[in-house]
Amino acid sequence: MINNRIEIPESAYIHENELNQFIHIQVPMELVVSDCFSNISGDAKILYGLLLNRTGLSIRNGWKDDKERTYI
Repeated sequence: MINNRIEIPESAYIHENELNQFIHIQVPMELVVSDCFSNISGDAKILYGLLLNRTGLSIRNGWKDDKERTYI
């Protein structure tokens, strides 16, 4: 510590060119901020995000039933 400041190593920061190294899971903000979803666990919200991701992949691959519903 120098002058009461914590020295953070440069390797602890994420730089712009490193962002594509991560896989992201999208979770609708409503699941996080809305009171009506406050009793749902964080694990359940992450699972929803994973299923949402799989749904997007199914849509891109054209996986639909005869009623145009997407398979997961």
